Amino acid sequence: MNHLLGLTLGRYKINSLLGEGGMGAVFKARDETLKRDVALKVMNPQFSRLPNFQERFLQEARTVARLSHPNIVQIFDFGQQVLDEVQQLFIVMEFLPGQNLSLALKEYRNRNQPFPLLEAMEMMRQVALALEYAHQQGVLHRDLKPDNVILRSEPMPNLPYRPVITDLGLAKLAEGGMLTQEGTSMGTPPYMSPEQALGKPTDGRSDVYSLGILLYELAVGKLPFEIKSLPEAIRCHTQEPPPPPRSVRPELPESLQAVILKSLQKDRAARYASAAEMAHALEGTQASVTQ
Repeated sequence: MNHLLGLTLGRYKINSLLGEGGMGAVFKARDETLKRDVALKVMNPQFSRLPNFQERFLQEARTVARLSHPNIVQIFDFGQQVLDEVQQLFIVMEFLPGQNLSLALKEYRNRNQPFPLLEAMEMMRQVALALEYAHQQGVLHRDLKPDNVILRSEPMPNLPYRPVITDLGLAKLAEGGMLTQEGTSMGTPPYMSPEQALGKPTDGRSDVYSLGILLYELAVGKLPFEIKSLPEAIRCHTQEPPPPPRSVRPELPESLQAVILKSLQKDRAARYASAAEMAHALEGTQASVTQ
């Protein structure tokens, strides 16, 4: 979507491309009225042509914009505009200085170093609490992955940054579907829950599973399943047990392994009942590791 560079949507001048995915692209833009940088997410035009998509898009944008949490990206504005006879739908978010978790993981791998364990646990604890807040507001993430966690340049008491969840644009509202219908999967195959891979209804425990995959990757240095397609995702997430983290990294605490494996149960009833419960378990594990 580089053709949008230099153009203006609403009062936002598009300056550079930050990232692009299946649903659309995120640009760094300038709010010409308030004179501040923002992140502008523009949906792929193909979606705006779907029946009732615009209405559902704006409904979801309103819901996500109501979220107010220090570990969730803030939504400033949303709208639609015709450019070159194409309807452009966009969401305006705060611009977060800092790298995403995917780049941070890559840097540690390039140095052949494990991600700092206590740092990983505290980061995931904060992300879990942010997810719990979103769930309580009726919003599921449904696409949690390293790309969607920004390490904001803001030192905190227990972390050198603040983890912020982004891209709730793919989130399915807990009540009523937004982009997907039953029987259709949406998400990123290596991180999706078994029920999500099968296109079944999801709930907060589906995000708990994705968080468990993320925690596994941070703790071990690699994913439990190397998945490149939806059929592989269905097979691995629904049938194959994940290798125990300590079989890959023996020095990991048994208590942390227990947290990871509980979050990765195939049957969602066997997982943590909520993201808050997983956060509490991580907090207890942190205490045992520091002693």
